[in-house]
Amino acid sequence: MASIALAMAMAAGVPMAPSAAAEEAVIHHFGAGAELVNGTVVQEWTVSDLKPSSDVIPYPVVGTLWEATATDTAVEGSVIPIVSNLRSLVDRRS
Repeated sequence: MASIALAMAMAAGVPMAPSAAAEEAVIHHFGAGAELVNGTVVQEWTVSDLKPSSDVIPYPVVGTLWEATATDTAVEGSVIPIVSNLRSLVDRRS
């Protein structure tokens, strides 16, 4: 099984969820694996290690800039990790 890790920036310290090209969004808890199925290709994303970022960006930051680590693991098939729809979402239930 191959895996790849990458650093990701996120704003406001909210959980991140992988999003496949699907009709409706699927939300997973931060730190838990999220399985994505596309035909015969199955991959599992895990986003963890949330911490304040020390990166400098060319925009004014209001609040805290956060970063996390996203890991994509091939479960079945040949997986090419693409993060086009990975984003941060606010839980508005509280």
